[in-house]
Amino acid sequence: MRFGGTRGRSGATRVRAAILTLNAGSTSLKATLRTAEREDRVLFAAEAVRANDVWTLQTGDRREQVDGEIDQAAIKVLERASTAHSAFDTVAVAHRIVHGADSYVHPCVLDHHAVERLRSFARFAPQHQGPALDLIEAVRSVLPEAINIGCFDTAFHKTIPALHHVLPLPERLRALGYRRYGFHGLSFQSIAMQLAATRPDLRKVVVAHLGGGSSLCALHDGKSIATTMGLTALDGVPMTTRSGSLDPGVVLDLVRRSDVETIEAMLYGKSGLAALSNTSGDLRAMRAAGTPEADLAIDVFAARVAEAAAAMSVAMGGMQALVLTGGIGSNDILVGDAVASRLNFFPPFETLRLKTDEEAVLADGARAVLEAQGSMPEEHDDGLS
Repeated sequence: MRFGGTRGRSGATRVRAAILTLNAGSTSLKATLRTAEREDRVLFAAEAVRANDVWTLQTGDRREQVDGEIDQAAIKVLERASTAHSAFDTVAVAHRIVHGADSYVHPCVLDHHAVERLRSFARFAPQHQGPALDLIEAVRSVLPEAINIGCFDTAFHKTIPALHHVLPLPERLRALGYRRYGFHGLSFQSIAMQLAATRPDLRKVVVAHLGGGSSLCALHDGKSIATTMGLTALDGVPMTTRSGSLDPGVVLDLVRRSDVETIEAMLYGKSGLAALSNTSGDLRAMRAAGTPEADLAIDVFAARVAEAAAAMSVAMGGMQALVLTGGIGSNDILVGDAVASRLNFFPPFETLRLKTDEEAVLADGARAVLEAQGSMPEEHDDGLS
C-alpha cells in the first residue's frame, strides 16, 4: 500500500519503505509502523482492546470504537497509519504467531501452505492462533503487495534440551509432537537482547513475563533452556483467567462430567485468578475488592511465580538475576517484591524490571527474511512529477 512520498530535487516522489508489526491476542491488538532500515525507528503505534464485542482503538490521544472482529480493528489501524505517514510504503507485515511447534523455528513468509499448517496448531493456543492467522487475509485485502511474515513465540525455545522439554508419555505420542514448547518467546528474546547489550555479565537469568498470560524462562547465556509453559499456553503459573498447571486427574474427572469444549472454555476463560478471587482476575480489580478471596488469589500468584523461578534456577544451576517484565512484571511493584521476598533464602541475586518490546523483535524478524530473500528495498524515486 503506497502511503505516499516526498518530493526529491528532480520533482520525483522519493519513497521510503516501512514494516508494519501486528501482535494479536484474543482480546487485544498492538501495532507499530517502523522504518525498514536496520536503524529502527517507530513511526506509528496503536493498540486496540476488545470488551463486550467492541474494540477500543487508541493511537496517541485519539480513541475510537470499532465493531466487528479483530480483522476490522486491524483494517482501521492500517487506515490510521496511512493517514499519519504518507511518505512510506509498507513492504512487509510481521505477525506474531504464538505456536509454530517444531515446524517453524525461524521467521518465514506466510504463504497459503504455511497458514493452513499453522491453523492445525490452533487447538494448542485457541485464544491466540486463530485471531493472528485471521489477520493475514485482512492485511492481504488492504496491502496485496506486502510480504506477510510470521515470527513465532515457540521458536525462541528451540534451544531447550530434551531434559526440559520431554513429556513422560508413550513414544508414539512423543513422535507426534507432544512435548513442551513454551511461549512468550518474542518477549523473552527482547529481554535477552537488552541484557546482552547492557548486562553481559548476567549469564544465569530467570525472566518472568507476567501479564494476562504469564510464564517464566531460564535464560542461560541468552538462550532458553527451560520454561514453565508446555504444549499449550494453559500450562504453568495461574493467570488472569487461565488455570495454569493442574493435576491431570482433575481434567480427567471434568471430562467425565462435561464435554471437552465446555471444559476448554472454563480452563482458558473462567479459571485462574478470576476464579480464585471472584473478580475479573485483573490485579487492580482484586486489590479494589479487598476480600479474603482476592487477597488469597494475589498470594497464590506470587507464591506460584516464586516457585517457578526457583525451578528455573535449578535448570541453570543458579540465578544471578530475576527479571520481571510484561504488564504486571514491569509495572506492579508489590507483586514483584512479593515474588522476590519468597526467594530471599537464595544466594544474593538482582531483581530487575525491564520493558519488553515484542514489536521490535517482530520488525527484526521481518528484516531478516527480507534480507535473506534479497528483498530489502532501497529508497527510490517513483518517477512521478
